[in-house]
Amino acid sequence: MDNNNIRGFGDSISSYQIYTLLFSLVVGTQVLMMPRESVEVSGTDSIWIVFISGTLVFGIVWLIGALMQKIPRQNVIQLVESMANKKQWWMGKFLALPFALVLGGLWLWITSIVTRGYSDAINIYVLPRTPQIVILISIIIASVVAVSNKLVITARITEFLLPFVYLPIPLFIAGVAENGDFRNLFPLFQANWDKVFYGVITTMKSYSGYSILFVYMAFYQQPEKSTRTHAVSYLAITFFSWLTLVSCLGIFGTWEVTKLMYPPIENVKSIYVPGGILDRVDALFVVMWMVNILTTIVIIFNATVEVMMTYLQLKEKRRKWVAITLSIIVFFLSQYPPNINKLWKWDRWSSIAEMIITVLFVGIFFILWVVRGRKKEEDHATS
Repeated sequence: MDNNNIRGFGDSISSYQIYTLLFSLVVGTQVLMMPRESVEVSGTDSIWIVFISGTLVFGIVWLIGALMQKIPRQNVIQLVESMANKKQWWMGKFLALPFALVLGGLWLWITSIVTRGYSDAINIYVLPRTPQIVILISIIIASVVAVSNKLVITARITEFLLPFVYLPIPLFIAGVAENGDFRNLFPLFQANWDKVFYGVITTMKSYSGYSILFVYMAFYQQPEKSTRTHAVSYLAITFFSWLTLVSCLGIFGTWEVTKLMYPPIENVKSIYVPGGILDRVDALFVVMWMVNILTTIVIIFNATVEVMMTYLQLKEKRRKWVAITLSIIVFFLSQYPPNINKLWKWDRWSSIAEMIITVLFVGIFFILWVVRGRKKEEDHATS
């Protein structure tokens, strides 16, 4: 795989596909847990805190975008490797190794958490008689099949599946319209600064996954226009999160939301369909949500595979074997948390780790970009 190859139109991601990619990435298991976790910390003030969290996450995404616009058609592993001369290619590999391991490890960790949470939700709400490990293995196999294709295929899949991601919106609106109580959304502005701070951090966790842009932006058709696309994407994501939060609070109130495992599912359970056409609206909701979460898994898992493919300079035909090898790691990692509480702790720590790693790496990569620019100027002056 040539690190400096110029991708054709068919191997790039359009602005609309970027939007579908980011929206599908975030709207997964995180949104199922977000109302409970946010309300536990900030109560009804979570209604406006979610906008602060969305703005801060977009700030992190803007930093990634500003960096990646400097190195179009390259991911960060290729940036680090380009610091060494072609004759000293081994030095480039040595410098890139820690970045490949950290990013690959982070994304495998997140993939395993989402996969485990996904299998648990299906086991509880849809297939209670099916062993959880069977569901887990089925999800991993489906993910391997999906990521065995080129990375841009993932973007096209999200484009096709986006209507399914939108389907819960009318269900949330119907639920709060039918069973909601406007008084459950008050009082506002009662949280002290500590609760606001922890509420912002907790809600930011629901937006995790943005670090995959270190890889995906190398495939953008128009990276120079990415800021606008990212802004629209995270505005839509924030609105979706706000709607989910308001609908759950409006129906259940603060106390009850904190006692529910997945408040959005319980929200949909409360919907009554006249004539008994749908006896289990919640089961329909979970089935639709399966598409969302599986897409999230595929997007993050594919970023991991792409990092390994880039670092090892493997040809495209090897992608399937890289995916199979990494899926074994995902399986064992997903089995590690003994219960749902441990899994939620893992989820919190992985989100915090992603924030720290992303900001730290952006700073390091900007320094490397400046050094590389000066090096090119010196080489040009001496030639």
